[in-house]
Amino acid sequence: MWHHTTHPIKFTLAVNYFGVKYFNKDEANHLFSALQDKYSLSIDWSGDSYLGLTINWNYNNGYVDNSLID
Repeated sequence: MWHHTTHPIKFTLAVNYFGVKYFNKDEANHLFSALQDKYSLSIDWSGDSYLGLTINWNYNNGYVDNSLID
């Protein structure tokens, strides 16, 4: 896990996949902009899959469900 020294953002990198924790989209876009200078990116704002996991975010109820993709 990495974190930016001046922005409140953290991210993980696993082979070709990123998981980003951000507090507002401007912070996330700052990271994506820096990466797009050197790499081709596709961005999925839903956050419903990562590394073979299906993720169901239940923000209103304060929990998240995870399941493996077959």
